[in-house]
Amino acid sequence: MFVGLGALGACGAPKEAADPADVLRGEGLFELPAEEPELGAVTPSEPAVAPALASRADCAAAARHVQRLSLEPAPSGAAHLASPGAAREREQMTRECLDKQTTRREAQCIARLRDVGGIDGCAAE
Repeated sequence: MFVGLGALGACGAPKEAADPADVLRGEGLFELPAEEPELGAVTPSEPAVAPALASRADCAAAARHVQRLSLEPAPSGAAHLASPGAAREREQMTRECLDKQTTRREAQCIARLRDVGGIDGCAAE
């Protein structure tokens, strides 16, 4: 048995490389990138895209819809929507929407709600 192992050494059996990639590189099968990017890092070919912010019209539509949903059951709801107080309230909600930098997707989600209780679900979009 010892003779067999000696014979392999004499025949030039492949040696183990310190780095297995060295063997593959030597045969032209493996190329390492110049620098490994960090996990989750944005590479220049993949620019970060910020979500579109809601426009004034998006925020106003969301505010109007929330106000309509909150007043719908009341018989005087339609009259209140036309009042100056309601207009001020809608303007304040519109400003808050813009100041918070609400995304367009969130504002559009709010404008489509069927129940005021679903507003928190829109923030997750």
